[in-house]
Amino acid sequence: PVSHGKPGRAKQQKQQALNNNKNRARTNLGGSFGSPSSFRSSDPPPAALLHTFSLHDARIRSNHAVIIPYAVETGCRSRRQRSVHGSSANQGLLPSTPRCPPGSTSTAYGAGRPLHQTVHPMLKKLFKSFRSPLRRAPRPRSTPEVLSSSQHPLKRNEISRHAISVVERLQKAGYQAYLVGGCVRDLLLDIDPKDFDVATSATPEQVRAEFRNARVIGRRFKLVHVHFGREIIEVATFRANHPQGEEEENSNQAARHESGRILRDNVYGTLEDDAQRRDFTINALYYDPTQEHILDYARGMHDVRNHLVRLIGDPEQRYLEDPVRMLRAVRFAAKLDFDIEKHSAAPIRRLAPMLRDIPSARLFDEVLKLFLAGYAEYTFDLLIEHDLFAQLFPASGEALKRNPEYTEKLIRQALINTDDRIHDGKSVTPAFLFAALLWPALPARVLQLQSKGMPPIPAMQEAAHELIAEQCQRIAV
Repeated sequence: PVSHGKPGRAKQQKQQALNNNKNRARTNLGGSFGSPSSFRSSDPPPAALLHTFSLHDARIRSNHAVIIPYAVETGCRSRRQRSVHGSSANQGLLPSTPRCPPGSTSTAYGAGRPLHQTVHPMLKKLFKSFRSPLRRAPRPRSTPEVLSSSQHPLKRNEISRHAISVVERLQKAGYQAYLVGGCVRDLLLDIDPKDFDVATSATPEQVRAEFRNARVIGRRFKLVHVHFGREIIEVATFRANHPQGEEEENSNQAARHESGRILRDNVYGTLEDDAQRRDFTINALYYDPTQEHILDYARGMHDVRNHLVRLIGDPEQRYLEDPVRMLRAVRFAAKLDFDIEKHSAAPIRRLAPMLRDIPSARLFDEVLKLFLAGYAEYTFDLLIEHDLFAQLFPASGEALKRNPEYTEKLIRQALINTDDRIHDGKSVTPAFLFAALLWPALPARVLQLQSKGMPPIPAMQEAAHELIAEQCQRIAV
């Protein structure tokens, strides 16, 4: 029924709100300040808005918060900002026209700056933290070379059944998944892979949800290990290039040292992104055991056939991101009997000192991979050639300069014996390896201590202690 009496309390409150000058301006702008409806239209403000400002000009100027419309040209969204200080300094703040020329800025808050720079830095940082790690700027898609089963020698029966089951299970769950990296490279070269790695579009948490026998590991580079008894299948999410500038600084997924070295690398992306983020072309081959084809985004098959170790992208930039890639280039060249491509080899000698910034524990692992894999003698030659040995063993590097014949003969013979034991299936120990590598630096220190009056045996013990302490600063022996 229609009431002919006085309007109800709700109707009175609604009328009172409409009479309020700020609410009337807010309504004409299309919604409350900051709400999604405030940004829903790209049309210029209605004509009533001019009437609102002209009618209540004096009252608006007297308030401490003034809502100012910004209407940009057709195709852009309307924006509003608030100016602080409603004193006489704001007498000329209200625009005389509802449109602002393209590229113009406000004469109120943030005068002379683009609109995106007037956002408070804390709010900007908060908004960036809400971003999904999968949200990346659009990149031009690259088309891989697809090699069918008749164009490559890989066979399913040569691959770990557990690795195949991980790939197939992720694919059935709706994710992309491929065998990638060293296992594909080694199978192409008729080498038995020591392990199998999987790359997928699923995040580590999504992979963990698919496998009860999986656990997420790592902080700098988050991975998932899927356990099948003693065999571990390593699963990594597709990575993307790091954001640049301010976006990178506020990102929770990526971090760089001021030198360019990557400190945290959990920026996820597409398969194409992942191929470009890998270090060497021969490691950027993706094998799908379901379709039995290989995807080659970086001409890795070409370099496998030509026995080349080639970095993807600009070599200097990639070495700055991770200086350990210089050691990896040497290791792959020695293991596979490949040559380091000339552009990839050129910056190594100049950038070799950057290895000093790498944590000593990580370098310990890399040294074991270099010298305890059956090709230590050739690895030693490559390290000397590219001026990397002295960065790993400074004292031995100095001994190599002072007495090259004795030092090289002793180290080379120790490495030959180590390679022979590995080829014969015998055990090797890192203790012998480091003792042989550091021994050439010991005699000179012993003689120096003896010249100061220290007896021979205490001098030997003291010199060994000092030498090992210094070496631990570079490699965690």
